[in-house]
Amino acid sequence: MGTFKAFESLRTLKRLIRIYSPEIYTSVSTKHSITHPQVIGVKHFHTSPYSSKAYTLSQLESRSVVQLSGNDTLSFLQGLVTNDVNLLSVKCPSTQYCMILNVQVDIADVSDRYKIWCQYNSSISTNSLHQPLTFHDPRVPLHGCRFILKENSKDLEDKGNVNVASEEEYTAWRYRLGLPEGVLDLPPGNCLPLESNLAFMNGVNFQKGCYVGQELTARTFHTGVIRKRIVPVQLEFPAEIDCEAKITTKEKGRNAGKFRNAVGIYGLSLLRLAHIKDDLVVTAKNGQTISLKPSIPDWWPQGVI
Repeated sequence: MGTFKAFESLRTLKRLIRIYSPEIYTSVSTKHSITHPQVIGVKHFHTSPYSSKAYTLSQLESRSVVQLSGNDTLSFLQGLVTNDVNLLSVKCPSTQYCMILNVQVDIADVSDRYKIWCQYNSSISTNSLHQPLTFHDPRVPLHGCRFILKENSKDLEDKGNVNVASEEEYTAWRYRLGLPEGVLDLPPGNCLPLESNLAFMNGVNFQKGCYVGQELTARTFHTGVIRKRIVPVQLEFPAEIDCEAKITTKEKGRNAGKFRNAVGIYGLSLLRLAHIKDDLVVTAKNGQTISLKPSIPDWWPQGVI
């Protein structure tokens, strides 16, 4: 990952933000100051249509855990993220979903220390697994739970009645739900919170004070003018397609949006809502034209389209 420097004027934060990566599902925040967890490594479960097991466990090697500590932790984050992190200093909630609109800090790669897994099954009780850091995913109820575990921990796999799936299977399942995650789905510097459906996923607090990008986000929300959104799409057949490839209407060739990513035939695209019911096409890397069909997730509020 490398290290880059920024926020040089913010002298109150005299430490590194560490990203613990290669074996992770999601970033997790704890109550009060975000201190070094006793258990690290994340697992994510979900119900699988392909298995008779009670739930499915996938290890997310592409995800990261961000760990902060110190008296200024919450005040530092409050000015950067779209949600109200001061709520983490009270009993509930213990985890939040948010977007960082501008990152200017020192980052160190300590990926060899930790791993993350993801549990996606709404029927599994987090208390029954007795994990020190266990969280229901705050975005969408169907998206299950996250666990932070010790490196090399086998506790969840040893519970029995577990189907262990690859991260690719998890990603395909997530795409079918219409949930963006990571830099392929949400390119840094090239995506907006409301177009990424953060308001639908408990990721934006419109009552908090100022933060980086707050004015544009609040104004867009209150005017109600959001012309593009991340939506799930189903491809005509699997193909290699460039991220940000142009999507057009089949009949008149009008610009309808940009392709983001796919696993097999399931993917995500940033589409203009005015064209979401049109016949759409995208060009693969080999030059072949492929039809794609958008769908509206069940968890979206009524009246969006």
